[in-house]
Amino acid sequence: MSHPPSAAKPSLPRPRRGRRPAGSVSGRETLIRAANLWFMRQGYRASLRDIAATAEVDMALAARLFGSKEKLWEAVICWHENVLERHFRALSELERRNFPPEEALRRLFALHAAHCIAFPGFLAFFMHEAVNPGPRLEIIVKRLVAPMRDHYLPFVLRAQEVGAVNISDAGLAMTILITGISLPMIAPMLYGENLRGARLARKLVAEATGLLLHSSTNR
Repeated sequence: MSHPPSAAKPSLPRPRRGRRPAGSVSGRETLIRAANLWFMRQGYRASLRDIAATAEVDMALAARLFGSKEKLWEAVICWHENVLERHFRALSELERRNFPPEEALRRLFALHAAHCIAFPGFLAFFMHEAVNPGPRLEIIVKRLVAPMRDHYLPFVLRAQEVGAVNISDAGLAMTILITGISLPMIAPMLYGENLRGARLARKLVAEATGLLLHSSTNR
């Protein structure tokens, strides 16, 4: 699948004709992934024509599968929900392992960084709507942001209860640190050094836990 660049109009591939090879990603899934890329870079103003071209399908298939850009945007939200469900299962497994609160928090940050590596576009997808508040932003907050907050916050609260962190507002501290990990993952130029992917993630997790925890030993 081709990726739309952030500025110039992309050179779009020709729509794929005929049946897809056995075992390949379905046209529906390919369209959703292409839409996620375009919504991540251009927000809701991204066009169905460009999304279909990036997915290498014709407009007729996009119209038959989704009917409208609004329905395709809803499908992208559902796709993110499914991605988050897998992430939340990993968090549930972390909770079951019953680590000390400070170690559990450190591992939460590492899981979040890994999630950002695998799905780097979520924050950009959210920020496009955040600058133009409306019904789409409300949907993103209710179905994607709030569930993430609800799954992450207990880790911070447990660390706060045992005095492992020096904070007065657990929710705000969590938001600052999670954003501090997420944003450089999608815009590494903010950091200034030539780090990307897993190397940058490890550095961010180390700094986040070092800032938050009283007795960080991960430096």
